[in-house]
This record gives sequence, C-alpha cells and structure tokens, in this order.
Amino acid sequence: MLTLLLAVITAGGCRSESFAHKTKLAFCNAALVTATPFHVFPIERDRSSMIRLERGIALAQLERTSDARSDFAAALRFMVNKGQASWLRDEHLRRIARLRGTRTEALWRSVLDGLIADEY
Repeated sequence: MLTLLLAVITAGGCRSESFAHKTKLAFCNAALVTATPFHVFPIERDRSSMIRLERGIALAQLERTSDARSDFAAALRFMVNKGQASWLRDEHLRRIARLRGTRTEALWRSVLDGLIADEY
C-alpha cells in the first residue's frame, strides 16, 4: 500500500509545473521507480508514458538534450503503439501545446519528426 501511495505522490510531483526543473526531475525518476510493480496493469504502463514525457521536458529544460530525446522517443513510441489510448495522445498534445515556442517544444517536434521519418 505504501508503494502505491509513493507512486501517486511522485507522479503528481512529476506532472506538476510548479516545481524547479531539478525537483521535477527527481519526482519523475522516483515515479518511474515506484510505479514499476504496477506495470502489470495496462493503464499504469500508459501513465508511465506521461511520466517519460514530463521527465523529457524537465531534462530538456536542464539542457540535457540527449536524455530528453530518449525520454521523448520512449513516450511517443509507447503512445503510438497504444492506438486505443486516445486519451493518452490527447494528454501528450495538450502538455506540449503549453510549451509552444520554446526550445523544449522544438526538441519534442524534432524527435517526433525523426520517428515519422523512420517509419517511412
């Protein structure tokens, strides 16, 4: 039960936009670790995609571009592979829309463009 509580709290901290980037990154890392036992449930694997997106945002804002690219790619691949999870796609797009005009959005778009190019 404690693990579930920690997973919820750390995921909330990861998704919050009010923390400093380093703090947000720590919450995201903790959220990925504490949520691992719950990945037997598909909904939790879907949610980990959002955590990867948020961690990618924090990494990009800390100018850790290579790590951010990896997390963005993981989030996007999982989102694409889960065709039935349209709510997940919508969440990703809403979150990125709030970053419009930033280097973080440009990095996310470059990862997306790269994945699309790899498919065709």
